[in-house]
Amino acid sequence: MQKVMNVTYRLYRRKNGKYYAQHNETGRQISLRTSDENTAKLLLQGHNEGSRDAQVSREVGLAYLSCTDPEAKKRTWAWVFAEVLKTKSKDTDNYRRWSVAIRDKAFNSIRTMPLIDTRSDHFLKVLHEGSVSTNVFLRRIHNFAIDMAWLARPVIVKRQWPKVKHRKKRAVTWEEQKLIMSGEKNTERRDFYELLWHTGASQGDLAILRADMIDWRQSTIHFFRRKTGTPVCQRFAEEVAVILRRRPADGLLFPSQDRRPAANFKPNFVRRHHRGQRPGGVLIDCSRGRSSRPREPSRPACGIRRQCGRSQNIAWPWREF
Repeated sequence: MQKVMNVTYRLYRRKNGKYYAQHNETGRQISLRTSDENTAKLLLQGHNEGSRDAQVSREVGLAYLSCTDPEAKKRTWAWVFAEVLKTKSKDTDNYRRWSVAIRDKAFNSIRTMPLIDTRSDHFLKVLHEGSVSTNVFLRRIHNFAIDMAWLARPVIVKRQWPKVKHRKKRAVTWEEQKLIMSGEKNTERRDFYELLWHTGASQGDLAILRADMIDWRQSTIHFFRRKTGTPVCQRFAEEVAVILRRRPADGLLFPSQDRRPAANFKPNFVRRHHRGQRPGGVLIDCSRGRSSRPREPSRPACGIRRQCGRSQNIAWPWREF
């Protein structure tokens, strides 16, 4: 009797044959989900040890876990980062994006932390110190660890993940674009930024543009999106033709831009835009936003574009079709 009183739970068997752990003081019962007496006694022992000493309980649990997964105590988040990276194809933009993402300084607090020691407050600290990109990639890494059964349960359940909140973005205005152009001394880079304004293409796509991608008879540019592989055909007006004629007649139109890593495009553009003493607001990394552009004769209004659709009679400086 004295032995029973020294423990928190005692074994209780209901009429249906199921065993329960019953609290000796409150009478609250916890289902052990078994009808086998020996199994029930082992589970009851775990409940009593856990209530007596959480640290001892943890060590016992790790001892059981190491029998089924010997590497469980050694896996850190840095190891998971490396395993995720192995699933990506090298020499691709996706691989480079992941390589940059896992070097995020916000991950430093969990980089050497074992997965089994990770709590929700550890993740919340990372999300608080990081950016939108940190939130997106931590979700992916977390889901990868769960799918590979390296985590017994989610660190943060799906409905409790902080929402992704993007900062307000806008495109450069025509006045800001003129300031950028006037301050650029390099002729190749000036043509590059001017063509970005007229076409609305991403910097990565325009950097790999070659002379053989231009159809002078049809006044069109053909290329494949660097990120998605989607084919793009854009008609261009005379103002774009003037820029294209200044570029090499063979090979790459912008050789120095093609050699530049994709991660450097946005910082370089922002630095040059800062020289123009930009006003408040957050900019996208090129002139792709259309709402801030002036409506010139070669740029029909949005309503006209919707009515005309893919008409070949109108020069679409940035239209993809």
